[in-house]
Amino acid sequence: MRVLVAHVAYQYRGGEEVVVEMEARLLREAGHAVSTLVVPSSDFYGLPRLEQVRIGLNMGDHPYGRALIRAAVKEHHPDVVHFHNLYPLLGVGAMAEAAALGCAVVRTLHNFRLSCIAGTHFRNGQTCNLCTAARHTSGVLRACYRGSRIQSAAMARACVTEWRFASQEAIPHVTICVSDFLLRHMTERGYPAARLHLKPNSVERGRPYAHRERRGACFVGRLSVEKGVLPLVESWPVEAPPLTIVGDGPLRGEVEQASAAKKNVVFAGPRSAEDVRQLIRSSRVAIVSSLCYETSHLVTIEAFSEGTPVASFSRGALQEHMRSQGFEDIALGDFAGLVSQAAALCEADEQTWSECSSRALGIHRAKYSHEKNLAALTEVYEAALATARERR
Repeated sequence: MRVLVAHVAYQYRGGEEVVVEMEARLLREAGHAVSTLVVPSSDFYGLPRLEQVRIGLNMGDHPYGRALIRAAVKEHHPDVVHFHNLYPLLGVGAMAEAAALGCAVVRTLHNFRLSCIAGTHFRNGQTCNLCTAARHTSGVLRACYRGSRIQSAAMARACVTEWRFASQEAIPHVTICVSDFLLRHMTERGYPAARLHLKPNSVERGRPYAHRERRGACFVGRLSVEKGVLPLVESWPVEAPPLTIVGDGPLRGEVEQASAAKKNVVFAGPRSAEDVRQLIRSSRVAIVSSLCYETSHLVTIEAFSEGTPVASFSRGALQEHMRSQGFEDIALGDFAGLVSQAAALCEADEQTWSECSSRALGIHRAKYSHEKNLAALTEVYEAALATARERR
């Protein structure tokens, strides 16, 4: 099978970029011919002013994105074009263009962008559901996208355009949801259920350390308000086991300052993928303190692969992770409860901790292995090819 993977890379490298690269590698290793079209979002600012205006006026469907896909399809002749992030430089128009050129089309939803222009359903420190897939007036008025009403209006129009294409089935395609929670979220809002396929992300098998080779807790993630990292550091007791913070983002200065005030908290800044894995496998618990809904969470899956238990609030896809480990729910924002659970896992005796570790490894094998991912991805591609054939 010939596959073209199309993605607009974010300003800050994150989980989506990891998934795009990993899935392309899995497909190549399985014998498929894979090409990629990865466009940095920062390229927008290098375009001529007139082109920027044209994209800004209709970010959902513009000639620039269609031309990018048209050129890539002409060069690589793919059977399937798999889209990840569309905005701002591709848009749903690029999906329509690929379909018009005879390709099967697949779209992965990694966040809540279609029903929230910020992609998080999170504002002013709490959940926000004021917008819908068809109406983003509140998000525009509150400048939820990049703090700009102009940019928010552009993103809102793009999301409404994509929703219209999807709900009216104007483009023959299939859509991947990366968790049960996201799939339910989309169907409850009226996305055509027949188009949706559940396909969780996956990560490499780990090299788990034994209980005696581990110590303390770790947080790995974007240093931003919705990830809850600052209140996590501020809530970490002086008598608790050591906590290591890894990541980068807009709150970096504040997190670094708060960490410096705690003797048992280490701020390590951004680290390489291998350094992150080493930290996770040498920690007794990984903490996910997200205050927003998570569609999936790559660090959680990495922790499972290393046999590292995960402590988090019971919210969104993370609730599924907590219950699959056999842990009790922790209410959103209950940092005392989160810290207590993390500390208990750090201080558990070897037998108790090893049982939790074994459950984590079992979850990875059952749902998040590369073998499971590749099989599901191939199945989605076959469904997309069948959909494309029906429309010809």
